[in-house]
Parts: sequence; structure tokens; C-alpha cells
Amino acid sequence: MCRQIKQPVVRGLDYLAYTAFGNNIIIISIISIIAVVIVPVEVINLG
Repeated sequence: MCRQIKQPVVRGLDYLAYTAFGNNIIIISIISIIAVVIVPVEVINLG
């Protein structure tokens, strides 16, 4: 009985963790691309 209740909860947590992790990867990749583009430009402007 306990296992039947626990199973969907664990699956829901896995799904939330997976989607949050996937979204974070997209956000991190966008930030890293922006950083790679902006940082050299800033260095060139300062230099």
C-alpha cells in the first residue's frame, strides 16, 4: 500500500527534477554563450 502511494510521488519528483535540470541546462548554455560573446568585446573595448 505504501509502495503504491510512494511510486507516483517519486516519479513526480523525478519529472520535476528532470524538467528543472533541462531548463537549467538551456539557461546555463544561453548565459555561457552570452558570456563568450560579451566578455571578449568588453576586453577589446577596455584594451
